[in-house]
Amino acid sequence: MSTSEALGDARTVILGMVAVVLTACSSTAASPTAAPSMATPTASVSPSPDAQVVQYRHLIDVDVNSINFAVYRLPCNSRQTCTAQLKQVETATEALLSDLTNAVVPPGVGPTVEPLKSAAQQFEEQVDDDLVAVQQPNSNYTAASPTVGDLFLATATFDCWPSKPVNYGGEGGYSCS
Repeated sequence: MSTSEALGDARTVILGMVAVVLTACSSTAASPTAAPSMATPTASVSPSPDAQVVQYRHLIDVDVNSINFAVYRLPCNSRQTCTAQLKQVETATEALLSDLTNAVVPPGVGPTVEPLKSAAQQFEEQVDDDLVAVQQPNSNYTAASPTVGDLFLATATFDCWPSKPVNYGGEGGYSCS
């Protein structure tokens, strides 16, 4: 399989996942009791009758899903590929931080935004450090991989508020208690 075929397949998968996320989020907006099925890292989101909360969660979840797709792309098999992938992760993380900083936070998301912003900032620092390491001539570029666990847990907490994530890290994502 050529690189362009692999990228085409990856785009198809990403577009399919985005369609699932958008469908799930729109069904949540239409029915406040529905718990949408989300792509990794989320399995379900606590329902909210507040349209602003639903819209804000959707904005943030789209950013986190972009990070997820960029982190788990095709294997890093060259310094150039690793650098490009990390730059995609960096761009997606910057979009998340921008939305967390600039979007109006509805009161219905509780005290979850600041911990999520902190986790995103720490994740961005990891990505920046990995980018520096990958670009060093004698570095082990395949070992550079940011750890997403804290960011995804903060996202699960954000999505579940006022409930808490259950089975986080388990097969099939998590649910909200």
